[in-house]
Amino acid sequence: MTQMQDPAAMRQVRELERLIEARLEEARHSHDRVDAVRQQAELLVAESAAQAAAEADRLSARILQEAREWVKADEAEQQRIGAEVTQRAMRLREELVTATVCAVLSVAPTVTPTMAPAVAQRADRTPKANR
Repeated sequence: MTQMQDPAAMRQVRELERLIEARLEEARHSHDRVDAVRQQAELLVAESAAQAAAEADRLSARILQEAREWVKADEAEQQRIGAEVTQRAMRLREELVTATVCAVLSVAPTVTPTMAPAVAQRADRTPKANR
């Protein structure tokens, strides 16, 4: 009876070995598929990182350009304001000279209209007038 069980046991062992080999082969294929997917994922991550870096570079360049434009616009605005202030200061200076001449004329009744330009010139204290 032992001899009869041995061939059956051997068949079971061979069947189990075959099943184990089949499972091992499936595991190898699964591992290969997982490895291929992992490599693809790594490539996608690297590509995405490169695209993100390129986009960051583009955005940085755009922000820098906009900042330069803002600085230029601010400088232009400052120049415009400076020109307006200078013109206003010149007008105020002219008004002050006129008011001074009028005050001098009203206080000094002996000044004749022919002397008014000399009085105005003396009231003008700019370096240009002193030359």
